[in-house]
Amino acid sequence: MDLKDRLVDLAEDVADVQPPVGLWDTEVRRRARARRDTVVVALVATLAIVGLLVGDWRASRQPSPANPGRETSMPDRVWRPSPWLPGTDAAGELGALTALLPTERGGWLGNHPGIVGLAAATGEYRFLDLPGYAGEGCALSSDGRRVAYWAWGTSSGQPHDRAGAVTAIAVYDTVTGAVQRAEIATVHGIDPSDIAFVDPDTVVAFMWQHKGGYGSSVDDQSFSFDAPPLVWHLDRPEAEELSLVSEADGLMAAGDGRLWLGGARGKRTFLMSMAESGDQSTRVVLMPFTGNGTVGNASPGVISSRGDRLAVMGSPHARLDAPAPITVYFLTAGRPCCQMSRVPLSRNTWAVTGWLPDGDLVVLGTDLSAKLGGSSPAHLYSLDVETGARRELVTFDGDVWSASDWIWATGLLGSRAAAGVRPPSPWDPRVTTGLVLVVVLGAALVVRRLRRRRG
Repeated sequence: MDLKDRLVDLAEDVADVQPPVGLWDTEVRRRARARRDTVVVALVATLAIVGLLVGDWRASRQPSPANPGRETSMPDRVWRPSPWLPGTDAAGELGALTALLPTERGGWLGNHPGIVGLAAATGEYRFLDLPGYAGEGCALSSDGRRVAYWAWGTSSGQPHDRAGAVTAIAVYDTVTGAVQRAEIATVHGIDPSDIAFVDPDTVVAFMWQHKGGYGSSVDDQSFSFDAPPLVWHLDRPEAEELSLVSEADGLMAAGDGRLWLGGARGKRTFLMSMAESGDQSTRVVLMPFTGNGTVGNASPGVISSRGDRLAVMGSPHARLDAPAPITVYFLTAGRPCCQMSRVPLSRNTWAVTGWLPDGDLVVLGTDLSAKLGGSSPAHLYSLDVETGARRELVTFDGDVWSASDWIWATGLLGSRAAAGVRPPSPWDPRVTTGLVLVVVLGAALVVRRLRRRRG
């Protein structure tokens, strides 16, 4: 039997099996349903992702400026900004600033110190991208054009902190974005105290020096010794040592070329005048002061633009749990002592902020009817120092403790009033990214399960 015959026999032994009727059409419909289900799941997932991205975009969108021109203004309301606001590197410089707010800035690996600027011309809020910002304090010039801050650098020895050492003071130009640095000689790093503008072109800095690095003994790590304060004229490359009278102990206020310095023994304070020529003169200002009644980070006093008056929060007889009365000292040239006047009706006032051109004082407080210790909204008021009459300037979205964190450009407090612009509230990008990934993975799992179910 040849091969052909064998193949014929084998073929005759195979049963005549016919495929089910309509098998082809059934398979075509199954594949069509699978494709349709995949398209539906993909469409739903796409719509969900688009919805998330549109929501994020709408939350991040900056409202229209209340004052689109270049004229400076004072907003009638301010808000606590989101930690996810954009920065000046991405969105551009804000120009002159009405105020600063040191606050936490969001990051992919956690929050870190940042500073939000409030634009004087537009009312916009934005984080300032400050090279080397150490998160140890800042100051705003009276014209709102400069921000001074402590900066990270490299110490000559082992730094006090493993993260690095504070070794410089830096000044950021809010209009151009340029940054100047004045390095400070230090072995283990600076322990910052106060930084302030004496005038828009001069910065003073008070500090200590760390005694040891992070590998030193516990005693050396925990100890800091006095370092001479510095004055930096911004038209010069380096800061210079500031000579003080021996009894002066720390900065209490600065402005219009003058420094108000505390006394080491607490019985008298000192007013230092710094002339443009660099000459310095100091006179004793006899006044009792304890610092009672000052809230949060607010300054205990403010010097008028002409240097002839000093408004002080605090009294030796003030209660620690209540606002202290406001006292105005009239600084008579050439006299060590000065006349004083207690401002009437200054209750529910927690801090002095600055002076207006018309002679009124700007103060931080709550409504006169607000209960002590309550959570009433805080306001900035214009206060007549002779009559105690108040006029509301700015409303905050929090109490006096959170409102005291704002740092104001004192020379712009008298700018025309404008409607405040609520800052955007961008979503946490980590949450948005996570939700997008959840949608994508969920859609993939649904499609896979549908395919398995249909074989």
